[in-house]
Amino acid sequence: METSTFIITTDNTGIKYHLWFYNYLAKISGKEIERIIIGEKYCIREKTELEYSEESDLKKQLISIVPECNRVSIERIALTKMTLDCGERYSNIYRPLYTSFFSNIHDINPLQDVSPDYYVDPAIENLRDYNNYIRQLELILDELFDIFKVVSPHSRNMKVFGNAIRNVLILSCTEVDSLMKSVLNGNGYIVDRPNMNDYRQLITPMKLSDYTLSFRYINEVGGNTPFGEWEPKENSKSPSWYKAYNDVKHDRINNFKEANLRNAIEATLGFATMLIATYGYRNEIWNDKVGKIINVKKEPLWMLKEFYLPPVLGWEARSVNHPNICKRKS
Repeated sequence: METSTFIITTDNTGIKYHLWFYNYLAKISGKEIERIIIGEKYCIREKTELEYSEESDLKKQLISIVPECNRVSIERIALTKMTLDCGERYSNIYRPLYTSFFSNIHDINPLQDVSPDYYVDPAIENLRDYNNYIRQLELILDELFDIFKVVSPHSRNMKVFGNAIRNVLILSCTEVDSLMKSVLNGNGYIVDRPNMNDYRQLITPMKLSDYTLSFRYINEVGGNTPFGEWEPKENSKSPSWYKAYNDVKHDRINNFKEANLRNAIEATLGFATMLIATYGYRNEIWNDKVGKIINVKKEPLWMLKEFYLPPVLGWEARSVNHPNICKRKS
């Protein structure tokens, strides 16, 4: 039998989920059942003498390893199967982290999306790469804001084009390409020269169309959803700013007008969106370097079963392929 990890919760009031033992998980592996206690950074496994069998009542077996369950009738106990095991992550794909923090929250339903107010981001997997991307985003923002000193980001100026604006567009989209390729490669989707039909595999797993970003203190730009027009189906049109990037890259003379302020702004926020969808943004580096400039107005909602779990104490975290990416491997 494959390993399965469950959240154990209760709706003791019948209205809100009381999570006073929410930091417990139950894990079935073969015919063994373990109790797992979740901390801030690690999970601790406790062996039990219970044995699972196909004929047994799974819920009774599982809840019997958590003493607090004795206070609640079995009808009010809920078992929610987690998507991943303790310490597993999809390579270069963001998810919130499930920690003992949730044991103090009393209004979360594990069958519904969780508010971003409760999200805790996991530690950055590769700080060197993340720092490099952050520095590149800083440089692009510096160039873009230098342009704003000459061309106001007003709606009437969005079709203004030029070499400096073109540079922002090209640099931003190059970084988007780099991030998308790293996500594909990290999840077992290997192609020599990926294009937007390959990158399209990332829309749903990363919920890219659910991010809306804006520039702080520049009200003229407003909120922008860089991937909002992008659809998962094959051969659907690319985001307009990405199409402009390809047009300008391959024929600058005839398509120079596509290197305009609107496309440069959207491409910059597209790069920032990909960076967040890869690493998250609730960390000191983002807050110090970028958070004062870019505001996350809207982000995806995640169910608790989709959260990452901390690794078991003494074990290394490990990456696994996202099933909806690797299965489309070329």
